[in-house]
Amino acid sequence: MRKIVISIYLIFIFCLSLSSGLNCNDGKIRGVNLGGWLVLEEWMTPTLFKDFQIRYGDDIHDEWNLAVKAGKDIFYKERLRIHWDSFYAKQEIKLLSDSGISHVRIPVPYWFWQVDSDEPYPEPNLNENDENSPLFYLKRMMEWLDEFDMSANIDLHTAPGSQNGFDNSGRTGDPHWVEWGQVGRSKLHIRMIAETMKDWLNKNYFKRRTVYSFCVLNEPGGWLEDIWNTCRYDYYPDAYRNIREVFPDWDIGVNIQQAFRQGWEFDSLMVAPEFQSVSVDMHVYQCFGDWWNSIHNDDAGKGIHFDESCKYALDVKDRYHWTFTGEWSLGNAGPWDFNDPSYVEFLRLWFIAQIDAFEYGEKGFGWFFWAGKIEGTGYPEWNYLGLLEKGIAPENLCNRQTFCIFKEDKMGKLISTSFNQTLAQTSFKN
Repeated sequence: MRKIVISIYLIFIFCLSLSSGLNCNDGKIRGVNLGGWLVLEEWMTPTLFKDFQIRYGDDIHDEWNLAVKAGKDIFYKERLRIHWDSFYAKQEIKLLSDSGISHVRIPVPYWFWQVDSDEPYPEPNLNENDENSPLFYLKRMMEWLDEFDMSANIDLHTAPGSQNGFDNSGRTGDPHWVEWGQVGRSKLHIRMIAETMKDWLNKNYFKRRTVYSFCVLNEPGGWLEDIWNTCRYDYYPDAYRNIREVFPDWDIGVNIQQAFRQGWEFDSLMVAPEFQSVSVDMHVYQCFGDWWNSIHNDDAGKGIHFDESCKYALDVKDRYHWTFTGEWSLGNAGPWDFNDPSYVEFLRLWFIAQIDAFEYGEKGFGWFFWAGKIEGTGYPEWNYLGLLEKGIAPENLCNRQTFCIFKEDKMGKLISTSFNQTLAQTSFKN
């Protein structure tokens, strides 16, 4: 009898350790994006695309063209099912949780819920209990998150006609979302996604806290005035209302994405009392554009990365809305040499410099790193699990080193920032 009791106790302890994670419990988001999983990007999953290219042609580089070439083929459907099933393992989610990752941002495409007759995507399979449906794997991920006391931001990552012309919208080329009159469909899509989450909550698949918030649309091409005006005056407010009809309580957040605009442009948009629990999702990369690409990781270049990272807190502190960084990375124009200890140390300090700023103050609501993982050894500066393994991402986000120095006046107002020169010197060593 004693052996049985001990065995049961050990099983209980094992199960408890499996389901427990590290949560800093300070209200900040510390998360990763599950990019490359339900919304495909070739650079993130090159083997998957190569499998399709060998079978259907070398010109397949986005999901629209893939569906045009293969959407009715059994191989296409089965290969995607295998990818959905295998790209993330439960143990990898546990590793993230154990390090203090408390949230994940899950990019999802509209075509899982609705397609028009002139689109090449397969007819949606909305049966979350059918292993041939992508919703089966989305539900399973939500259940894993629930088990590890993590929360999800469900991010509508694509729009019909493309909201930005990038492959991450599903269709490369020009953004025709507004031009082709597709905005109303996106309002339908975000409501359908919210209704799916509400249905799953009603079925007790996971706890309510597992659904943290909804991103109404990822990266609309706001450099075009028609898209920007549509977002701020039409789509963003209506998408909020559609979500609130499903989730009227304010404990489920709604976030509106930066749309390649400046943070201050959102301060007068969707304010209380009409709009509640609204946050702004900024994407902050130090790797795109001619200026960033001219910055190399010599001593001066490293200092610029550090300085710009810490200074970001000066912008966020004055925002009206809670602001989090929905995408960022360690991508840069550097030497890409993980065998160089000084480069690895630079990445480690640059990582904590960025999260110092993203978490600063009342309005700095936290961050989601892009991405949780990348296939293979390519793009290591974008692979959180790889960075965690190499000691670049902190093994304990709740008890970590800090790097930025935030200078406040007597009233506690942030007036300037700098970075820890003593620590920085370690990364400057050759």
